Amino acid sequence: MADRRIVACIDITGSSRPMDIVWCDDCDLFNDQIGSEEGVVEWAREQRPAVLAIDGPSGRNLGRTRDFDVRERHGWTKKFSRTNGNSMPTYGNMRFCEALLIARGVLAYSTPPDETAADEWIQRGWRLYARLQSELGYALWKKPGVVSVSDRPTLIEVFPHACFVAGLGWIPQNKNLLGGQLERVAYLLEAAKRDGRSMNGTCLPATTMIEQFGGLLAGVNWDSIRISGIRLPKVRHDVLDAIAGLVTAIKAIEGAAFAVGDEEEGVIVLPKAPIEFGTSYRRNN
Repeated sequence: MADRRIVACIDITGSSRPMDIVWCDDCDLFNDQIGSEEGVVEWAREQRPAVLAIDGPSGRNLGRTRDFDVRERHGWTKKFSRTNGNSMPTYGNMRFCEALLIARGVLAYSTPPDETAADEWIQRGWRLYARLQSELGYALWKKPGVVSVSDRPTLIEVFPHACFVAGLGWIPQNKNLLGGQLERVAYLLEAAKRDGRSMNGTCLPATTMIEQFGGLLAGVNWDSIRISGIRLPKVRHDVLDAIAGLVTAIKAIEGAAFAVGDEEEGVIVLPKAPIEFGTSYRRNN
C-alpha cells in the first residue's frame, strides 16, 4: 500500500531540460530537478507517492469533439456549431478536456490528433504515464467529476494554468510578468498555509518571497528603471507550475479535486469544480 503522506507533481519538459518535481509529506514541501525519464521512474519507485500529478496529456486526441453525438450528449451542439473559417468546429482539433477549459476562457494546450505531430514533451509524458502504470502499478484517473482515489497509487493529469484559474476563481496575468508571478505565489502560499505545510524545503519559502519581491522595489525610482531596467526575481515558473499541480494532487487525496473531460481521451484534474459551462472566468489584466 502506498504511503498516503507522499504526494507529488512532475512538470514535463522536452529532453533538453531537466524536469521539476515537487512533493510533500505531512508538514513540508520539497522540490528538485530530474534529468531523465528513467530518473523519474526510479524516484517514484523509491518514494511511492500515493498521488503523482503529471503536467502533460495523459490521453490521445480521438476526435471526440468532432463527434456530433458526443457534442449533443454533453449539450454542446450549439457551442460546437461555430467554425474557425476552415469548416472545422471551433474546438474540433483537441481533446474534450481541453475544449472544456477553453470554452470557459482558460487558454489550454491542444493535443494533436496525429501522434507523430505531438511535441517532444507530450510524447515524453505519454511514455512516463505508460511506464509508471506498467512498471510500478499506478492507476490513471480517467473519470470526470469528483476525484476519489483509492489505496492504489494513482496518476492524475494536471494543467497548472487551469489549476491556478480554478483555484483563484479568475485568470491571473501572464506568468512571465511580475504581476502574474505575484498572483501565483500568493495562491500557493495561501494553499500551503491552509494545509499547514511549510515551503521551507522549496525555493519558495515565504520569507524568501518577501525578500525577493518586496526587495525588488527597494531603491527603485523612475531614473533607475530608465537606466538599468527592472528584473523579475529568480523564481522559475516551472517550479510555480509544479507546486500548483501538487496543490491539486493534495486536493485529490482529500477528495476535493474535480476532473473535466472524457474518459476515452483522458481528464484534466482541477483543485475544485470549474464554473458553470457557458460562463467564462474573468481576466485580471
